Amino acid sequence: MPQSSQVRSIAASGPGSFLVAEVLDAQAGAATRLRDLATGRCFKVAGHLDCAGAVGPGDLACVAVTAQGAVVLGRLRSATEGPAALPREAEGRVEIAARHSVLIRAGASRIEICADGSIRLDGREVHQVAEGRLSLLAATVEIN
Repeated sequence: MPQSSQVRSIAASGPGSFLVAEVLDAQAGAATRLRDLATGRCFKVAGHLDCAGAVGPGDLACVAVTAQGAVVLGRLRSATEGPAALPREAEGRVEIAARHSVLIRAGASRIEICADGSIRLDGREVHQVAEGRLSLLAATVEIN
């Protein structure tokens, strides 16, 4: 994460301003309180752009200041952090690449595909349906 001395506000922190702020508090990936790095002024958060992504305490965010509060436009990456992996379509399929794992979650269900080659499928119930053959190929197959 960039040091606060390396980041300056783009403009004064009144309504209509854009600035870099530190996330002081967050809940469920959404900032609830921010601090302008240049002035130390704290802001309540009015909302986040849909594409802003999750933030946590200590993250730096680009913020638009409104009369209702700050609107988080996005999280700033650290100098060592690469850009987020974006899905891409190639040859009729969507590819998502990640360094460590890809996690798909809905409620209590999840599928995690890990870089070590393991795949974990967790859910209350798992149904397999095939019109043709269903094959399991493994060194060992355990049932219960």
